[in-house]
Amino acid sequence: VRESSLRELYQVLIAPVEAHLKGSPELLIVPHRELFEVPWAALMSANGNYLIQDYVIRLAPSLLVARQAADKAQQHKTEKIGHVLVVGNPLPTRPEYESLPYAEQEAQHVEDILTQAKVEVLQQHSFRSDQRPRATKTNVKASLEGARWVHFSCHGDIDTDSLVLASANDHVLPGGFPLVLSDLRWQMVDPSQSLYESGVWDQNSDLSMQEVQGNEKMAGVRLGYGATVVLSACNSGRGDIKSEGVVGLARSFLLANAAATVVSLWAIDDGSTSALMEHMYQQLVKGKTVAQALRLAMLHLACRPMAEQLPQDQDLESVGHSEVNKVQDVWREPKYWAAFLVMGATTRLLHLSQETAESKGVV
Repeated sequence: VRESSLRELYQVLIAPVEAHLKGSPELLIVPHRELFEVPWAALMSANGNYLIQDYVIRLAPSLLVARQAADKAQQHKTEKIGHVLVVGNPLPTRPEYESLPYAEQEAQHVEDILTQAKVEVLQQHSFRSDQRPRATKTNVKASLEGARWVHFSCHGDIDTDSLVLASANDHVLPGGFPLVLSDLRWQMVDPSQSLYESGVWDQNSDLSMQEVQGNEKMAGVRLGYGATVVLSACNSGRGDIKSEGVVGLARSFLLANAAATVVSLWAIDDGSTSALMEHMYQQLVKGKTVAQALRLAMLHLACRPMAEQLPQDQDLESVGHSEVNKVQDVWREPKYWAAFLVMGATTRLLHLSQETAESKGVV
């Protein structure tokens, strides 16, 4: 992500309307076609500020979808978080995908932060590589039904608009060689060989966009109405660019009753993403909206202050602590934090008894 490009994009997209945005703490941006792939948070003004320093930012495929998402969020506002699903580092996966140790740590941190903050969860499903049952598509789809808060930290497959989940029919030996059940016999397969070509790998283990949203021949997932879905996976915000916006995983979860999704625009770093998500959840359990919490997490990694720091944003004490929470200098670069965006409505993990009114601006 070149600084010169970020400055140029700011001048083209933001500078012409900048005067109309002053006084609005939050922007709802409805991009047109390829503008969905712009890292809006990292656009840089003439004075060197990132756009995320000046505003809380959300995106929507259209104003109609934004209104529908807002209606879902409003209905969910008075309800408890209830049903939670957390998926981290599903294993074993296809051999071209490496294990994601920080993704597993990320999932554990999400659970720890919710526990330490005494968030009332009525039903929780957790899937990690060190737990059973495994995060197979069957198990995950069943757990998604009725879920109001969902967090995936895993690989994303941009070619198929899918989340890479655990295969249902194999085990991994200590040497890293998969042991696969085929024709009722266990076979050890060299990971350098194609398990797809060998015919012994579960070729239908990933959760695709089509399976989430459903179609005439297949029932889709039905989340709890007004759910929030965090897709901490590579390219989870990408898809086919059409006149109505990007058609991909983010849109599919919105169609499956979600009010908001957190998605990424490119291949993300395992370690910095874990740190970003941990800090975001530390803010969520303090009552911040998802967009506010993501903004604070981005600024934390970027080591940048907000342009106008509000009193409620000054308390950045952590609920949980970990080694990965220490910001590394290299993570200040936008490529480590600017991939993420909130698509949809204003949602919260917690609804506090007293909430401040939030004015909205629209680009």
